Amino acid sequence: SISFTSPDRHLSQDVVNTLIEEFVRWKMDQKLEASQLAREFLTKQIYQSKINLEKVEEELNRFARMSGIVSLDTKLNSVYSQLGELNTALARAEAEMIGKRAIYNQAIKDGPASLPRVLSNLVIANLKADYARLVSQYQDLTTTFLDDYPEVKNLKSRMLSIGERIHIEEKKIFKAIENEYQTVLKKRTALQERVSLQKSLAIDLNERATQYKIIAREVETNKGIYQSLLERAKEIESMVGVSSSNIHIVDRALLPIFPFKPNVRLNLMLAIVVGLMGGIGLAFLLEYFADTITNPDQISERFQIPILGVVPLAKSGDYSLSKAFVYEPRAPISEAIRTTKVSLQLSGGDAHSKCFLITSTAPEEGKTTLAANLAFAFAGSEEKVLLMDADLRKPHLHKIFTQWSDGTRPGLSSYLAGVIDKNLIQKTDIDNLWFVPSGPIPPNPVELLASNRFTELMAVCNQKFDRIILDAPPHHGFADILVLSRQVGGVVLVSSIGETTRDALRHFKKGILNVQGTILGCIINKVNLTKRYGYRAYYKYYQAYNYEYGEDNKRKRVKKLK
Repeated sequence: SISFTSPDRHLSQDVVNTLIEEFVRWKMDQKLEASQLAREFLTKQIYQSKINLEKVEEELNRFARMSGIVSLDTKLNSVYSQLGELNTALARAEAEMIGKRAIYNQAIKDGPASLPRVLSNLVIANLKADYARLVSQYQDLTTTFLDDYPEVKNLKSRMLSIGERIHIEEKKIFKAIENEYQTVLKKRTALQERVSLQKSLAIDLNERATQYKIIAREVETNKGIYQSLLERAKEIESMVGVSSSNIHIVDRALLPIFPFKPNVRLNLMLAIVVGLMGGIGLAFLLEYFADTITNPDQISERFQIPILGVVPLAKSGDYSLSKAFVYEPRAPISEAIRTTKVSLQLSGGDAHSKCFLITSTAPEEGKTTLAANLAFAFAGSEEKVLLMDADLRKPHLHKIFTQWSDGTRPGLSSYLAGVIDKNLIQKTDIDNLWFVPSGPIPPNPVELLASNRFTELMAVCNQKFDRIILDAPPHHGFADILVLSRQVGGVVLVSSIGETTRDALRHFKKGILNVQGTILGCIINKVNLTKRYGYRAYYKYYQAYNYEYGEDNKRKRVKKLK
């Protein structure tokens, strides 16, 4: 669309209509000029292509005359057709020779008497019948007379004569079979020689046909180019007369009736945008005055608690988030666990970070999940790690390990109460990781944790393990944390954005410091990366970094854990 703004409405109409008409004329002239140039270029190309085609066709005809090639079609070429006929005749001769040779070999091996042709010969059959009749008469006479008897001698002479005739007839048939075999053998030899000769002619023809085909392909290529150029030239000529321009004027400019300023709609939209921005600003203001922690920096700046790590908000898929470090070691949550692990190793020295507990100000902030994943991370660093479920009020850690999924089995509470004295520390399926379940829920958890047995247990564990992690109950309303903070080197707080309140943090810090406990730092959990806390760019960079952890490797890790 074309528009022109002017105080004079007549001028606005004339300018727009004139601009449209001039533009249409310019496009028409441009297209006509381009068509003319294309026709001239195609004319030159057609002329050159025609010359090339004629040259190649002349070369093909000249080569065909010199090589004596009439056609390469097997039906029209005498060399190929004769070779096919000779191969057929040779095959028939081979088959006939095999049959004749079999009959001939049988005659040599078993004699001519057993041959089918001898057995079916009428002359030999009649002679054998006469011979059999004379033999019968001879046997009858010899029972009465001696061999010197004239009639006996006569019969014997006739028998010998008939036997000689039978032998002569059999010999004739054998000779005929031999002659037939020799004839077929000579015929096959002659055909083989003729086929060899014809093959040499066909090979020579193939050698000449190769160059012939090369020239023929060049002829076809030049012919195709020539035909396409002719078609393109006809196309251009036909299109020039049909349409000179593809531009159509939908509507010409009409004389404006009303002015278009001020724009009420634009002003309304600006009011909406300003109101929306004001609402967003008000929302930020309300969030600023809210009691919950809305920014991780508030913990470090307002409460002077170091931030050990920031764990992004994640959803459990085919696995529990408590085992995310095992199932997905390259996931954002696993990388956050590694960062937290390093921060713990560097915070406060070995005296404080070797044995520490993890707690939160309120339930459901993810302390158990982080305790388990930190244990997996330290165990992966070749450290002997002990993971102890010290939450004797509402334990959850035993559900992560399938062999202790039943919370009623003996555990820490049983040991502290004196019910068991051994087999408290159990080896898990993870290398370098041991686990102490909480055991049955006792009526007096604070007294058990403040007992001498727990102090002795911690002393023994400190000697045997490189790292001890306690999953403690939430701080809000319980004295367990105050007791446990005296038994460990440091306390790690788990805080969730939007859930942890400033008042709860204030009471937590005051309570730990009152009993002379050490706060190692805070782990920010469930951080929504869509909000601007300063960590979004890091995790977007990490997610974009391509770790090739295929599904096959993932399944292997899951299978191994199970």
